Amino acid sequence: MVKVETVDLSQYGIVLPADRVGIVAAQPWLSLTGHEPFTCSPAHRAAQLALIDETLELARTCPHGQPKTHFTVFPEYAIHGLAGAQRIDNAMVAADWPAGTVVIGGIDGLTQAEYTMLVAQPNSHVDTEANAAHQVNADRWVNCGVVWVKDAAGTVHRWIQPKIAPAWGEADIAYQAMFQGGSIFLFKGRLNNNAFYHFSMLVCFDWIASLNQNRLWRHVLDDLARQADLAGGEFSVSWFFVIQHNPKPNHIEFLQQVPLFFDQNALPTVRRERACIVFANTAGRPQPGRVNAYGSSSLVFSASTLFEKATCPLTVANGSPDLRANNTILNPYHDVIFREGGACIYAFAQVNPGSLVAGPAGHRFAIENAQVFPVDDTVDPRVPSAPVPASVKWLNDELDDVQSLKTKFPQSALRDSAEAVHGPTVEGFRHLAPTKIGYLLSTETVADKWRVDERSTLHLLVHTQEILGIGYPTSPVPDEGAFPIVTIDGHELDVIVIAGLSHDACWKQAEKSLTLGPHQSLVVTKDPDNTAWQRKAGSILQGDPAAVGQDANITDPVSNVLHISYQDLLASYLNAQDTAGLEGGIRAKLA
Repeated sequence: MVKVETVDLSQYGIVLPADRVGIVAAQPWLSLTGHEPFTCSPAHRAAQLALIDETLELARTCPHGQPKTHFTVFPEYAIHGLAGAQRIDNAMVAADWPAGTVVIGGIDGLTQAEYTMLVAQPNSHVDTEANAAHQVNADRWVNCGVVWVKDAAGTVHRWIQPKIAPAWGEADIAYQAMFQGGSIFLFKGRLNNNAFYHFSMLVCFDWIASLNQNRLWRHVLDDLARQADLAGGEFSVSWFFVIQHNPKPNHIEFLQQVPLFFDQNALPTVRRERACIVFANTAGRPQPGRVNAYGSSSLVFSASTLFEKATCPLTVANGSPDLRANNTILNPYHDVIFREGGACIYAFAQVNPGSLVAGPAGHRFAIENAQVFPVDDTVDPRVPSAPVPASVKWLNDELDDVQSLKTKFPQSALRDSAEAVHGPTVEGFRHLAPTKIGYLLSTETVADKWRVDERSTLHLLVHTQEILGIGYPTSPVPDEGAFPIVTIDGHELDVIVIAGLSHDACWKQAEKSLTLGPHQSLVVTKDPDNTAWQRKAGSILQGDPAAVGQDANITDPVSNVLHISYQDLLASYLNAQDTAGLEGGIRAKLA
């Protein structure tokens, strides 16, 4: 039997705002030992402790714009042992850490002796019936979540909750089993509008684990329903925190619990339409980027909330199919998923669903001012200590995967020159302004919908600039321009790259971008078969082709445009034996 122990935070003076709370959540990349108790590997411990300090300092500065950070969240295994827990204690007892705040986090594997020391610290609370230190045998280790609270008087309390059900990696062990806890804390208190709040925390696999034919989260709701019946009324769940070190956060079994949790037909006296489930996971890689495992930190709300869904919000997505592994279980719900899967720290304000009112005056998004912060000294557009547009995230993830021409064509005589140009070319594209990214890549304004076509265009852009950059000076899109620049014979040309069904179709698309600006334009087109452009009557660029440096006809932007197919550009690169040969090949095609 799982015991649910209710903790009344009202006696500690913990009053939370009824409209919105400030949240800071770490998403660290973890390197754990390969044996139990699973702890941070020795080589990474200093960095892991530093991550705790960084997250706490960020929480202290309140970048989300709220008066204080009400919840600071660390995922499962993210707090390294007693040393990591002490870092949190030290920060919270300091005079500049605000009272009335909560820190939730998972401590990595503790030995029986370490667990005994943790629960023996002053103001530590543990269920002595199920989770007392003497109940942990010497051949057991403990994976636990901890809830720290700084009360109105400035005293820091901690509630220690060992994980109840081991995940497969924790059960399939070599020599030492995980201690299985026997209780869950349910915290209650008052919002500043005098309504009750309730929140609870589960450690990863506990979210889907069952005991006595009931999911563990259901045990919490059952107990709250019992309390509501005794009070002769209804109680609402405000938050349910699930801290994870989960390689498959979008596994069907994990997501299927969400509809069951929000099913108001079950336990109708426990209101969940105002609840927020916080899934806080670890990162899938030590740097920002696309991941195939871990990540997917998110907030999920009831389908009955009055929240609006932004078309393509900053930093987060509305249940993006890519981010949810094409899993549609959460489609009916208000699913706010953070796009970044690599190591980072999130800060945001979460709007409480109960604060919304119907009608135009009540239009709100579920989270506000969502920002992504780097871990350590990482410099990357995806972790700018600011909100991140979807186009910036998409672009930089794709640039991680763009191969250099040296990799694609290792036989080329210019392969080393291509390699030297590739890095600066990619770096130049990384820092494009969000508005220019969409202009260059797609007519689809919602970057969360970008797929194969945009990917092909980006790769074409990079490889075009790579080839041109071997023979001529190139530069990324200037602040005042719309296209990358190549300088030929001292003349700057806008490089317009278009992929389409035919060279003529590409040209029609390019014509929309031509202006009588300060530069000539070099249009590079590519058809599906990457064929060369065959100039013919009635086709694109009628009349004599423009020459580099030629003055434009003031009434005809087309008169000042040079054209080359990507096939011709690539052939010039592959056939050249040196830089002069490449330049000659390009000049011949342009003429």
